Formats: sequence, C-alpha cells, structure tokens
Amino acid sequence: MMKFYSPRKKRAHPTQEQVKLAYRYDPDTGQFFALRDEHDGRWKAGRVAGNQASENCGMSQNTSHAVMQQRHEAHDSLDDFPTPPWAVRALCEHVIATDSHQDTVWEPSCNRGYMVRGLQGYFKTIQASDIHDYGGNDLDDFLLPGIRLVHDWIITNPPFRLAAQFADVAIERAAKGVALLVRTAFLEGGGRYRDLFMVHKPYLIAQFAERVPMVKGRCDPRASTATSYCWIVWAKGPETEPTEFMWIPPCRKQLERPGDYA
Repeated sequence: MMKFYSPRKKRAHPTQEQVKLAYRYDPDTGQFFALRDEHDGRWKAGRVAGNQASENCGMSQNTSHAVMQQRHEAHDSLDDFPTPPWAVRALCEHVIATDSHQDTVWEPSCNRGYMVRGLQGYFKTIQASDIHDYGGNDLDDFLLPGIRLVHDWIITNPPFRLAAQFADVAIERAAKGVALLVRTAFLEGGGRYRDLFMVHKPYLIAQFAERVPMVKGRCDPRASTATSYCWIVWAKGPETEPTEFMWIPPCRKQLERPGDYA
C-alpha cells in the first residue's frame, strides 16, 4: 500500500531580535560558541561562525593579535604589553617561596612599572630597569654584557622574541632563581627545547588556570584574551628531574588591589 506524507510545516523565519538572542558571545575568546533554537528554546552545542554571528548580532568579533595568539612585533619593537600586577602576586603567593625580609629582586624589563607593583611587599628591595625610559626606571640593556648588582631573583615579562636570551642571561646573573612570564606557546619548538630547556632545565612550570589579559600599550582591567600564559621558574643549584608542573588556581579577584591599573 502506498504511503503519502504530508509536507513538513514550514518554520517561521526568526525575527532580527530573536537572532540577536541566538548567540552566546565569549569575551575571553572573542568568539560565538552556541546557537539557540528559538523554536524549542534549547541551546545547541558547537561553535558558531564568528562572521555569521557578528553580522546577525551587530557585534564585531575580537580579532586583536593578542586575543587570537597571532602577535607579531617588529624586530625593533619594545613589545609593549604591560603585565597586570595580580599575575605577579600569583607567582609570589602560589609558586615561589621568598623571604621578603631578605631576598632582593630585579625586574629588567619593567615597562611602566605594573609588575613592580605586584612585587612590592614580597621582597626587601626591587630594582626596576628597561631599555626604554618609561619614567622612573633605570635605563639598562639587560642583554648587554657588563657588571651588574647581584640580586637573589630576576623576575620579568620579557619581550617574546627575546625571551630565550633573557632566560640565558638571567640564569647566569641571579643568585637564587629566575621567573619569566611567557605565553604558553613559548614551551614549544625544537630549537628552544634544544638550546634553552635542555641546557637550563626549568625547575617548575606554573600554568595559569585563568587567562591573563595583556594588551598593547596599556594595562586594562576590561581586556580579554585567548592567549594562555605561564611562569617558568629556574632555581639555582642542582637541577631536578623531571621539571615540575603546577596549576595556578583562579586568583585574580583575590589578588587585585585598588590602584593596580592607575
């Protein structure tokens, strides 16, 4: 017996207002992650194309270099991406044990001094220098040879393209240890593994569980990013085998202070 099927009932085309409600925007990644079926009210799993969502929602996708992990700085760039002070406090609170009454620290890529704010209260003295005069800092090209005052710790967020050289020099000069804040992608690469990590085995890698927003030219509490960061720590003395790994728990809310972004 032949069966006949009635045509499906055509769905009504959603209004513009319905479409605006259809997308979830994630400011941490700058992308739209879910689509809501306005007819049954359920969220559908899966990533939504950014262009499609942004056209419908009237929002622009966050495609900044810092967000999309495609930061390319000129060879002579100062790599001006200030560090939020709370990210430095996270290092001192969760990663390294310092004696604030005894230990000294050198921040050799201090920029506008945001990292120095985070170091205050954890060390006896802090030296802040940079190759560029940001006002108030010592002028010094950290990578040039010469006699420097010895500090217990060297802690910095180095220019990404020079991070390996900063690590080499810092490990030679620090008395107790070195901590570099780098993009997690810095851990990758056969050449870096051979020339840096095999020669100077890190004591500890501390990965941020939450994102550390950094944008060019300013320290902005409203910034977002898709770039992940970690601290790499070298301790002077016998090398450990293997390198330890830890997570830095979400701590931004607890470690931010009034005036951090002034």
